[in-house]
Amino acid sequence: WPDIPVAIAIALSTIIMGSVCWDVHKKHEASKRWRQGGGGGGGPSLSSQVFWQSFWYLMAFYMTWPPYLALQYFWASGREYDNYGFILYAGMVVPLQGVWNFFVYARNRQLKRARETISRSISGLTLPRPTLRATLRRSTLREPTTQNSSSPEPAVSQ
Repeated sequence: WPDIPVAIAIALSTIIMGSVCWDVHKKHEASKRWRQGGGGGGGPSLSSQVFWQSFWYLMAFYMTWPPYLALQYFWASGREYDNYGFILYAGMVVPLQGVWNFFVYARNRQLKRARETISRSISGLTLPRPTLRATLRRSTLREPTTQNSSSPEPAVSQ
């Protein structure tokens, strides 16, 4: 049976992702007491981020391989052509695992950009950075002062 390795991979990926999430959660909770203020800031915690990233990668895996495994069991039982729509679905999603993984990756990058934008806008750093031309223009518009501003200027008589 060639589908036994697929079933083992499904079970192992679920167990491994669960243990990674649990380990990160334990270490995150243990390190809370050593942080200043005892909190992790205003953003989502590391354990929450790891959980959701693992969840979405597992969903991409589950959308692909369990239908294929079920299709293999249908074919082994002799009912291979009972449900043509399911055969099409299972046959189409196996090659699409890379697409699902890309969606998870792109989602993570978009969330990271959104968090950075929000944190910059909250902290007031949303001002546009000056270009080199604007910086040079400002420096040439300023007149160089050679005298000390604390001493009065001498009166010029004519």
